[in-house]
Amino acid sequence: MNVKKDPKLRVLRFMAIIFLMIAVLFNVGPLLYLSFFIFLLNLFSHMYLKNGLKHIEVDVKWQDKRLFPGEKSRVTMTINHKGKIGLSRLIWSFQLRKHLHLKGPMTREGEIFHTYEVPLSLSAHEGTEYTWEGEALKRGVIQVLEGKLTLADPFETGVVTKGFSPDKRHELLIYPQLQPIQGLKNIALSPMGDRAVQASIYEDPSYTVGARLYEPGDPFNKIDWKATARKPHLHTKLRDKTAHTECVIIGNVRAFQESWRGIDETLVERAISAIGSLAQYATTQNIPYQVLINIRSAGYKPFFHIERGTGRDHYIRTLEALARVGVYASMPYEECVYYAHQTTRGQGKIFVLVTPYITDDIKQLQHKMQRDGITVFIIDTAHENLTLGIWGKTLALGHRGRHYA
Repeated sequence: MNVKKDPKLRVLRFMAIIFLMIAVLFNVGPLLYLSFFIFLLNLFSHMYLKNGLKHIEVDVKWQDKRLFPGEKSRVTMTINHKGKIGLSRLIWSFQLRKHLHLKGPMTREGEIFHTYEVPLSLSAHEGTEYTWEGEALKRGVIQVLEGKLTLADPFETGVVTKGFSPDKRHELLIYPQLQPIQGLKNIALSPMGDRAVQASIYEDPSYTVGARLYEPGDPFNKIDWKATARKPHLHTKLRDKTAHTECVIIGNVRAFQESWRGIDETLVERAISAIGSLAQYATTQNIPYQVLINIRSAGYKPFFHIERGTGRDHYIRTLEALARVGVYASMPYEECVYYAHQTTRGQGKIFVLVTPYITDDIKQLQHKMQRDGITVFIIDTAHENLTLGIWGKTLALGHRGRHYA
């Protein structure tokens, strides 16, 4: 924690020295008493401010640290004073990003952050606790920023400020808003042949390897009635997985091919929401997937990358990673698609391109993908209503079938 003192104390000390010099040189008695009084006042203020914030601790706890937009959580801020002297004229102030609306004592509303201030007084060895309710508005990471305690002495001759440095224990993650995607079920159906069947290409329906507890959203035809009859809860069949098949989600956070045209925040959030919805569907269908986004990465991989995985834990990790995504270091989308093709080749692969546009380079790359046995789906994020289409075919998506050639 950083402690900053008000320069008023130095000015007060300088005034006392001047008065003392004048009193000694010109033998002015009242000035001599005044200088001693100012010295004592300065000493008291100095000791009060120096030790006042030394024994104060601040703790921040969120009731629910993971939210979707529209959900609510409570934040509890505890301020403990372990010193022997009571403190008055104390102010606790902090900032939060506008992605969360906190029903607290807001004092200033900015373009990016909201500032909150709480005046308080603490007796010796006393603590106080504040609890406010907040509503998640938009995807992002919420931390207590610019948290600081400000203490003024009783004579208003100076103030001292103690900064509070947040860490990951005090953060709240807001997941992307999931939205429906028309035709999403076609990912789990084989696009080859003349007739669609209700069989996942990611599982072997002829071989059951076990059962697990039923989870909301599991297909009705996968319920293991024999296991359910032996135990008091519903169980779902576990099928043998086909190891050669996986889904690669490739997201594009650029709204335009030309980077100089800037960022369209609406299209960015729509693309990230679509990726989250794809991850949710892949999890419910037990489909292994990985995610690539054309954002520069500091690691050994040049792009933002979520490793291949499946299951609920992998889905939660995906949502947490998407909540942290920043879009200010994007790269050309065709480079990301080319990288995915070079590193994830193999028969049975499925690529899902989440993008508002398709460049000529990607069109040329699509022919190589077909030769490698890769099926390419597209979600056009330029449209508000998202629809899954397959490149080179027209899927039966109700009355909104789309064809990409």
